[in-house]
Amino acid sequence: MRTILIALLFACPLFVLSQDNPFAKKYSEKELNQVNRDDLQKKLEEIRIINDSINKILETDSLLNLYRRASRDTSKAYTSWYLALGPSFGDFGGLNNELNRAGLPELNETSFGFTYILSFAFTKRRFFHDFALGITLGGSNDKDSISLSYNTIDIVNYKLGYSVINAKRFALIPYVGLDLQHSSIYIENERINLPSQQIDNYPDLFATSVNSNPESITELSKTEFMFHYGMEIDYHVKYSKFEEGVILGLRAGGMQPIFDSNWRIDGEKYKQLPDLNLKDTYV
Repeated sequence: MRTILIALLFACPLFVLSQDNPFAKKYSEKELNQVNRDDLQKKLEEIRIINDSINKILETDSLLNLYRRASRDTSKAYTSWYLALGPSFGDFGGLNNELNRAGLPELNETSFGFTYILSFAFTKRRFFHDFALGITLGGSNDKDSISLSYNTIDIVNYKLGYSVINAKRFALIPYVGLDLQHSSIYIENERINLPSQQIDNYPDLFATSVNSNPESITELSKTEFMFHYGMEIDYHVKYSKFEEGVILGLRAGGMQPIFDSNWRIDGEKYKQLPDLNLKDTYV
């Protein structure tokens, strides 16, 4: 008996709709031409407003709300693509003093670095992983038709950190990492000749290079693994627990070579040259 009653309850509304539903009727062309379209548009707008109001009321107990409550909290575990800009500072030792004594232009120890747009980071269970490619552009200096400039390229840069503070909008992340870095110093002599000297220091090396390569550019380079350490502060400018957001961060750190590497010109090593790190610290 219950089965028959349920069947009748579901069948009756369908029967009524099929009989009284105005959209089931086939209107003639004459009847369609008599429709007041403005009135019909107003009625449809009223129906839309009523439907929107009903949806807002039902949303608090809807499947959508249940989904949001059960979804993973993306503010604690997320992937982010970023762009980082800022200065870096090198350790040139006594290089600039030697260059000055040799009458050559000095190098600016402060340079400007940025990461490529494809750099990204992700966090999970408070652990922070960061992968980046980057380039640092050092300043150039000219003197008596001789110019010196330099840059560094982060070929592979990885950082591992842990959020010691992991609040709703704020995170504090100390980190360590590894960086495969390529450093280059460029020497350009436009037109003058310099006396040849024995190569036992930087000024002699530069002077010999520009003398043997007039009106050309000589590159002094080295590639080495660097150890990273630093601190990052993140602030969620646009915070969302389940959807996309925006983070503004400040990062400061230092770099140290894992082992000494020699500078080269045309594949030749210069072991007797003093240490020179073009990027020691950065912000």
